[in-house]
Amino acid sequence: MVFAGLAESTTALAQWADKDIAVYYLLTPSASPKRDQSVQFYPINQGSSPIDEFEARVYKNGQLLFTEDVHQTVVPNDWDSDPVRLKNTVHMEYEEEADIKLELIMEGDEVPNNNSTTMHVVMPRTMPYPFTWTEDNRQVNFHDGGFGSLDWKFDTYWGAYYMSDRSTNWMGTLISDVLEFPEGEAVKCSFEFATYGGDVTLYFTKDYGDYEFETDTVVVGQSTEDFTSTYYTFRAKGPAIMHITAALGGDWMASGSIYLRNICFSQAQKDLIAKKILQPNGQACVVGSEVKVAARFYNPSTDDIVNPTFCYDAGFGTVTETYQGTIASGETLDYTFEQGYIVDEPSEHQLKVWCVVEGDSDKDNDSLERMITYYKAVAFPYATCFDEEDTNLWTPVDTNGDGQTFDFMPMANNDMAATFYNYAALDINDALISPVMNIPAGKHRVDFNFACYNEQGDVNLKLYITNPEGEMQELFDRDLDSQWWQTGYHLFDVPEEGLYQFTFVAKGKQDAVVIDNFKVDDGEDLGITNVAFGTKSGFNLQPTTVTVSYANFGLSPQRDVLLGYSINNQEMVEEISTIEVLPGDTVSYTFNTLADISQVNMVYDLQAMILDKCGDEDINDFGLAPLLYNNQPKQIPYHQNFNNEDDMSSWELTSNLDPMFSGWSHSFMSGSYSTMGVLQHANWDEQQADSWAFSEGVEMQKGRYEVSYFHHESEWFDGEDYEQSFEVKMGREASAEGMTIDIDKKENVDVCFGPYEKIVRVVDIPEDGIYYLGFHCTSHTGMGYLAIDDVSIEALTEGKALPFVADFSEEGLQDWTFYNPNDWNYLQWKTDEGVLVANRTYDDQWTDPEGMVVAPKLHLDANSTVNVTVGYSVDCTDHKLTLALYAGNENNHGTMTTVKELPISKNEIEYTYTMETGSEPQDIYLGLRTNTKLDGTQDYSYGPYYTVTITSFKVEYDGTVEGIEQLQDEATSDAHAYNLQGQRVGSNYRGIVIKNGKKSIVR
Repeated sequence: MVFAGLAESTTALAQWADKDIAVYYLLTPSASPKRDQSVQFYPINQGSSPIDEFEARVYKNGQLLFTEDVHQTVVPNDWDSDPVRLKNTVHMEYEEEADIKLELIMEGDEVPNNNSTTMHVVMPRTMPYPFTWTEDNRQVNFHDGGFGSLDWKFDTYWGAYYMSDRSTNWMGTLISDVLEFPEGEAVKCSFEFATYGGDVTLYFTKDYGDYEFETDTVVVGQSTEDFTSTYYTFRAKGPAIMHITAALGGDWMASGSIYLRNICFSQAQKDLIAKKILQPNGQACVVGSEVKVAARFYNPSTDDIVNPTFCYDAGFGTVTETYQGTIASGETLDYTFEQGYIVDEPSEHQLKVWCVVEGDSDKDNDSLERMITYYKAVAFPYATCFDEEDTNLWTPVDTNGDGQTFDFMPMANNDMAATFYNYAALDINDALISPVMNIPAGKHRVDFNFACYNEQGDVNLKLYITNPEGEMQELFDRDLDSQWWQTGYHLFDVPEEGLYQFTFVAKGKQDAVVIDNFKVDDGEDLGITNVAFGTKSGFNLQPTTVTVSYANFGLSPQRDVLLGYSINNQEMVEEISTIEVLPGDTVSYTFNTLADISQVNMVYDLQAMILDKCGDEDINDFGLAPLLYNNQPKQIPYHQNFNNEDDMSSWELTSNLDPMFSGWSHSFMSGSYSTMGVLQHANWDEQQADSWAFSEGVEMQKGRYEVSYFHHESEWFDGEDYEQSFEVKMGREASAEGMTIDIDKKENVDVCFGPYEKIVRVVDIPEDGIYYLGFHCTSHTGMGYLAIDDVSIEALTEGKALPFVADFSEEGLQDWTFYNPNDWNYLQWKTDEGVLVANRTYDDQWTDPEGMVVAPKLHLDANSTVNVTVGYSVDCTDHKLTLALYAGNENNHGTMTTVKELPISKNEIEYTYTMETGSEPQDIYLGLRTNTKLDGTQDYSYGPYYTVTITSFKVEYDGTVEGIEQLQDEATSDAHAYNLQGQRVGSNYRGIVIKNGKKSIVR
């Protein structure tokens, strides 16, 4: 209807005029670096015939500047037409203000009063070039172009613009006045910066006017002490306004700050920068070995540099070498000097590296210095706990130049360890190099302990050995996944005595790396690598096996190892493993004595030990198994609303996605019944999910059951990027293979700003036992989430026999269902002195209307007339409000339909709705709510306000008397059986039943 109305409106407009040209929008002139600006505008044809030519007149402060004929077709009512750009220009001086008027003239124009528009243009100020930042001009020639908390602010103490404590979505812009750059000449932009929280990318965008932009990026690293100077160069196209924006690097959750000052622009000249000393690595070199020097040089200028000269001095005279080649503008060169040097005695010397370029404009950045310690190679065997004095011989290497490196820090017990802390969740790419060791020929081992911190990152640790020829061999490669100490170990062969060195390399993000107890020797050691029960957590568990895996981290075979285990710190079980374990191998031993885990509702803590000491390392002689839970199975009826994380302690969540951001979890988001808690699946990995959430075990007997749950997809966004796919299954084991009963499946569903959808399914359970529900998410979104709430399993029974009379006490409403419309600010039905009330007053103006209330399931006989009698009153400010009666075959507010809108009355009335049943008996649910959602209204901020009072609710056969006893007295040869609630039950029901007016127990 909306589009039809729009079409009618457009047709009516066309009938007013055959020819009508108008100015839709004037683009330029504007506040621009250009002084001679083009005139660009959008015309609009509001007539019914196409326009092929018209005349444009441009005025400045009321004076006609020029007239120009325009030959461009403008079709009627084309709001997306191309802009017109006139050939003539308007001249504006900087800081000038002017009114620029555009007028369109067309022969036969029937509506000439819409043909012109005027734009007030204020030209920007200029900055002198070259520009030098001073205390007087820094807040005059630069100003903020951001908004709210995302703008740049000025710090008077530091004399700097800054953005502080922001996350990665920085959006503020620091804008300069016009810089009159010489066209085509090289420009140098120098500045000082200080950051914390991670690397920052600065975007320098030059606005040349007429929507012509050019952007350069400069990455600045962390400055841990004071402001750091840097610069970049570019060739300008002429006068421009500089826009400076910033973005924080690292993880999307990271936050940080940046300070900028002394932003200067000058003519760029030839320059070569000494960026980094690459060799010697760190600050330690071994006595008697040739030391090679290497350094990194960078050309920031706009000119190529040909055949530069590189020099170094290690305290024994200057070494000078010429590089035969070209370092292009913006390029980096890593240069290794051909001539090395040798130091004969332990000592310290200053190493200086520099470059020489003819015409170098900045000699302050040409050299680097480093103090180098020369030491004798350490003896074999070698061991360190990093709290020794020799830690100064270990060299941390900042490979990625982010200012973070390995350090030697105390642990919780005050013992030192080599640690890489990763506070800002940045990417790790760093090394730790050992001192040089004089290792004899033969077979040896390297042994160390390692751990991570939070087990949620993605960090890898490698260990390399470098031989006397400088060749590196990888010995160890492991992803870090445990906060407990683990053992790193490798056997290696030394063909002949010589000088060797070891290098740890850590890569990844979002975790810390800890290394301790590093040894290179011929020692012996056994260590536990895994401890496990023979079963996993479950229900009604029986005694099970205990298996211990242990490895030989030494040089000799080992056997007859005394092992032990204890549970919950009880008496130790000791047994001897006769398995032979060779160096580097891992074996598993299963104890003959079973572990008694049969006590229900008990947590079992399994600890295992190597009781025969082997070598001098005991940190890995102890191992723990994951806690084992022997739970009591849940009973029918089963309900789970995920209100808190404890509710999910027995749920098992698995995922193929990064657990840091994706997969199943408990979430404190709004649930389907105004509760804060759901089972949520997030997928931000941009890959297809294969994630299972398995419920706790539920004890079920053979028979039919009703399984229901609510689901909701992305709450704030819609579209295919947020669509969710999942299936629901049931089975005897909490595993993908154990899920053998299909319940429901959804493909590419998307609910945005809509209610939770309730799913109700009937399931046949083939045999008695413990069953698990499985929610399997297979979404491929890269964003969005799926929420599951209010999971329920109930035995499928026939409904209550008629007549049914409601009891509105708190006890009587226990079998009723109260549906909220899926948010925290909705009204709710409540009991009040024996009546059912929904009361919305002016105080509840920000509270939306009530949800539906549903009576217990009722059983209707075939070919019967049924009366539904509701006693109620409705006091309302809106006469359109009515009380609606709903009906459906399942307890699902989403599928129930309106069968009758009851009339409104302030006075209490009784209304009877009569319906006929079909030829077959049926079960039915009846519900009540107002019709506030049925009139198309979405904003209830100002009403209606009302009080709905339900005083009685009765369902009976036409002409029958009340009372189940009477119904049961009419016994026949096929009389039905009922439970104590009056519900008809089947032959497989167990418990107290009423049949032919008599109670009996069926076992």
